[in-house]
Amino acid sequence: MRGNARASEAANPNTPAAVLQQLAGDPAKDVREYVAANPNTRVEVLQQLAVDPATGVRKDVAANPNTRVEVLQQLAVDPATGVRKDVARNPNTPVEVLQQLAGDQDEDVREYVARNPNTPMKVLQQLAVDPATGVRKYVARNPNTPLDVLAILVLDLAPLVQQSALKAFQTRIRLARKSNPLQAAPQQLANEGDRTMRHVNDVLFEAPSTDEKQLSGANA
Repeated sequence: MRGNARASEAANPNTPAAVLQQLAGDPAKDVREYVAANPNTRVEVLQQLAVDPATGVRKDVAANPNTRVEVLQQLAVDPATGVRKDVARNPNTPVEVLQQLAGDQDEDVREYVARNPNTPMKVLQQLAVDPATGVRKYVARNPNTPLDVLAILVLDLAPLVQQSALKAFQTRIRLARKSNPLQAAPQQLANEGDRTMRHVNDVLFEAPSTDEKQLSGANA
């Protein structure tokens, strides 16, 4: 079978698992990459490909939703940034691994942690003060980010973070108010949002201090 034909077969989600297992040992890197990305590839084959010398193969294993948790834990410390990024965005990556990757030296990895819908509030709170603007922006856009964290991000020095936080904040309050008014949780969310928005407005548009007023009078 020619290389192109093998690559096509490895990429086909209808290819039998037994055939994919054979193709996992193919000398062509692109064939092994397709096997690693194939949703029909057996978990034990993915485990085998997780130690492949080709970074692209390990990346596809890290992104495959069928990859076992213990393999994702292994790939979370891979020397290749791209591999760690794909672990951070995998929907099956466990919380403890996401927490570990939240401290990764590469900001792209931390961005994917901030974007992951499974990232817990505690980690999002940590990333809300990340030095990288892109990380804070995705914290603001994550549906798990608590309102009090959004309120802080609304006051962020980076306009893109401010805008993302404000939009997320307003969307959540609007959805809460549209919910069944007989349900306590949406009403509590709306009330909390109102209190937080008042706080944000106070900070953004606070009245001049007594010293400022005195200084203004002295200059008049």
